[in-house]
Amino acid sequence: MAVFYVDCFENIDYAEKVGSETPNLFQLHHTGAQQLGRYQKLRLACASVAQLNMMKSTGNLAPAGFGANATQSRKGFAMKGTIFVELIKMAETAFGEETVDMVLDKADLENGGAFTAVGNYPCAELVKIVVAFSEHSGLSAELLQIKFGHWMLKHFVVAYPQFFADKTNAFAMLESIEAEIHVEVRKLYPEAELPTFATERTAPNQLKMTYESPRPLSAFCQGMIEACLEHFDQSGSISRGTNPANANATNFEITLT
Repeated sequence: MAVFYVDCFENIDYAEKVGSETPNLFQLHHTGAQQLGRYQKLRLACASVAQLNMMKSTGNLAPAGFGANATQSRKGFAMKGTIFVELIKMAETAFGEETVDMVLDKADLENGGAFTAVGNYPCAELVKIVVAFSEHSGLSAELLQIKFGHWMLKHFVVAYPQFFADKTNAFAMLESIEAEIHVEVRKLYPEAELPTFATERTAPNQLKMTYESPRPLSAFCQGMIEACLEHFDQSGSISRGTNPANANATNFEITLT
């Protein structure tokens, strides 16, 4: 069995055998590939170069249970790879690339910590990463989720400015997640299994939001809500509580001050 590393955004020009203690270790690369971070590479296990060429010709660079096939094999728990990519970018900003590599190597991840923005990966892997960096940093997993929520909101502002352009306040933005943003996401990724965000204005300065998902990411959502208020230069309080009628739901009460 050979192990290959490929950059998912470029065609692979050639392969060369890398001298190591494992005779069948190969590394595919092209010009500049060595300068790419681990989150831009895809780790494949193949029996031979011939098998890899076949996978390339069919456009399937992911074996069963990995990448594009992960949604089918882990129905209900797969997440878009861009979430993993941004989490690792945030960690690299905070701790440095060498430390991130070390932490990911110890996290016992299914694919060794290599993620692509276009892939799908189980939420359990995201949880492993958060826990690993919690243990490394001494910060709680909940606080790291909140910080990551702030990071992702800023990423969305840069990557998808059209969703923010016509919004004048945080409530309008939060109310548009289900009715507008997720509609567009499903057009691009019909297989995406998105959480739901039900909103209700309970007062002019109050919004109730119910986040429903089997993924344990309510603290991440809180971070995004906090960042949304900051983006629109608003302040307020956010309370978070379980939903007695639904174990997969979390209620948020947002009050502007």
